[in-house]
Amino acid sequence: MAIVSSGSRVYINRVLERHGIAGRFKFIVAGDDPEVEGHHKPDPLPYLLAAKRLGVDPSQCIAVEDSPAGITSALRAGMRVVTVRNPANRDHVLLQDELVVAHIDDFHGLSRTVIGCIVDADTAPAA
Repeated sequence: MAIVSSGSRVYINRVLERHGIAGRFKFIVAGDDPEVEGHHKPDPLPYLLAAKRLGVDPSQCIAVEDSPAGITSALRAGMRVVTVRNPANRDHVLLQDELVVAHIDDFHGLSRTVIGCIVDADTAPAA
């Protein structure tokens, strides 16, 4: 797993450390990384860079997003998306796209939702 965020690396690391999950991610693509300068969400580059670093095709990735710009970025990269509603985006109309595979109201349902998406992808017939 990786983090793709428009936030600064310092901020992201602080949040991950505060929640005790910093070691659970292979790497971070941060908004202040030189590789993404000028290519922030909704540009697909941050997500494409993450897929490349993970060594997987973007179509095999599931992005978890809570902002319209992030959803657009992941969709443009060719990823499936799970949208998360939060107090900051509760009134936004989140994108309706065939690659938006699920909407959840908080992170409590995330594990079950992502696992369901992976199972669906593994059992779906090849196009």
